[in-house]
Amino acid sequence: MSAIQDIQPSVLKVFEDITCGYSVDKHQSHWKGITFTDKGASKISNVAGFLVGLAMGGRQELAEKMATDINGQLTKLSQWGDDVAITHTNDGYELVDGPMVPSTQVMLSDDGTFGGFSVAWYSYVSLTKVREEAEGMPRDSHRGLDMYEAKRKLGINNALTTTRYGWPKHDTKKQLGSMPCDVYYRFWMNGGLLLHGMGQEVFAVEVGNNQSGPHWSLHT
Repeated sequence: MSAIQDIQPSVLKVFEDITCGYSVDKHQSHWKGITFTDKGASKISNVAGFLVGLAMGGRQELAEKMATDINGQLTKLSQWGDDVAITHTNDGYELVDGPMVPSTQVMLSDDGTFGGFSVAWYSYVSLTKVREEAEGMPRDSHRGLDMYEAKRKLGINNALTTTRYGWPKHDTKKQLGSMPCDVYYRFWMNGGLLLHGMGQEVFAVEVGNNQSGPHWSLHT
């Protein structure tokens, strides 16, 4: 049995797993609404190693408290916003009961501070919005809608683009198969998830937070 499993398996075990070489996809099984950049994945690994080191060095209570705190903050970020329904396929067909996708995606990276992350929020952009943007622009070299340029103009983050599938309304008996529906996100706002109370200087103000000792706070 690991050094920290007896302390708080539901929280500290998550961070011990990260130190054992699990991929970023493994991190996202715990915080599914968060995308880690490469630097963000390195930072969460550093934080995990720090927490496990505290526990193994006899600071179990502090390690548990800090693990619970950052896990709570990451869980809050992963659940940001509501779900929205995709309404149209890539070819413009209206969908029946389109698949649901998050209205917001959150991306974490390294902000260069000890234990801290930069946070970027991205909001959902419908395919209809992209097509409307393209219709007001010059056509591409094949005389079609220049979706690439429309996405660029709208600030779509290609790293967050995914494809879902749904049934168009005209296929009432669902005989033709589901059709692809691209899901787009563009930058909304940024902020930080900062570690306080470890002796380092943090250039941020906490409002209404009476928490003592080391802890993370979310800033927008």
